[in-house]
Amino acid sequence: MTTMFNLLPEVTRARIAAEAASRRLYIAAGVMFVVAAALIVLGSWIELRSADVLAQANEAGAPVVQIENEIRAIEQERLAIAVSLDVQRALGVSIPASSLMSAIAQALPSGSVLDRVEFEYANVQGTVRKSRRVQKDTVEPRELLGEIAGIASSESQVGVIIDALEALAPLSRVNLESSKSLEFRGKNAREFRITFRVELEKRWKLPAIVIAPREEQP
Repeated sequence: MTTMFNLLPEVTRARIAAEAASRRLYIAAGVMFVVAAALIVLGSWIELRSADVLAQANEAGAPVVQIENEIRAIEQERLAIAVSLDVQRALGVSIPASSLMSAIAQALPSGSVLDRVEFEYANVQGTVRKSRRVQKDTVEPRELLGEIAGIASSESQVGVIIDALEALAPLSRVNLESSKSLEFRGKNAREFRITFRVELEKRWKLPAIVIAPREEQP
């Protein structure tokens, strides 16, 4: 059996234990400092790398962003054009009604008399109609509805009037609405009423108006 004796005084043993604890504390603090420094360096590297990756991504995505901006600008221009067209449809268009009336009167055969000429706009507000076949909205074309009424010498002359109106460029869908016999200035005649349409969406030109010279009175 071995017996060990500690001959160091109690104060010396306490000082040695305190120094050992201080060394362990210094070592732990040093390790923590090294770890903190490593984390700071790693964080800085990650931040720089992230900035580099973000810059590369922005550079690579620049064409896409530019295309998106161009598409957005085109869409805004399209909406502006659509608004302008809606305003134009709401206001309608002006036409030379007097020239149109003169062209119709000049196209009539000799011996016929006009009693009434009427014009009325159709679909000038851009009326939208739902089409059952295609299931989508369609805009009715703008038209001018016309109607003339008068007296012709015979039924055949009424047909000549219809042919003359159909020959005019802006007129379409010329229809004879009514024709009945009557006595005019002691002679048998035909009273007629004809309707037609004038397309406002297309360009057309009225024929030149020929004015016959007046006969000099003796």
